[in-house]
Amino acid sequence: MISGRRIAHGVRAVKDPALVARLDPEGAALDVWTSSNVALGVVTTLSVHPSHRWWPRTTNLSG
Repeated sequence: MISGRRIAHGVRAVKDPALVARLDPEGAALDVWTSSNVALGVVTTLSVHPSHRWWPRTTNLSG
């Protein structure tokens, strides 16, 4: 069971497929700030941001 309902800095979750598979059924929301991720160098551009792997799936995204 995932104890948090909101996971801050959720952009890194995509690196763990087992975790991503658990997010939907557990109802956890990922805080993913795409523009901040680009500004901080987490990703180089929005076009390569991993959020597209979740959307339009049911994983909850906020940001």
